[in-house]
Amino acid sequence: MDILTALLDMGPLGLFAAFLVYDRREGQKRMDAWMAELVADMKEDREKTAASEVALRDRYDAVIAGKDKQLTDDRAEIISLLTEVRRSVEKGAP
Repeated sequence: MDILTALLDMGPLGLFAAFLVYDRREGQKRMDAWMAELVADMKEDREKTAASEVALRDRYDAVIAGKDKQLTDDRAEIISLLTEVRRSVEKGAP
């Protein structure tokens, strides 16, 4: 006696039990496929985020390097101007 015959012999409850088993297996297949897709999407999002972070960090480093250069240039200009003022004061010129 196979399982299908046993379920058919049980009448409507047996058929309902067979339906529940079938529905559970199909639902699990859908859930597994959905989870695999979700994991793949999360991995892709992580890679995109990492690439964005690298680009943002590079941009930040470039901005900071520009500001550091500007600060260095401004300091050099101020030192130069102060040196000129000091020489001018030391000479007694107005």
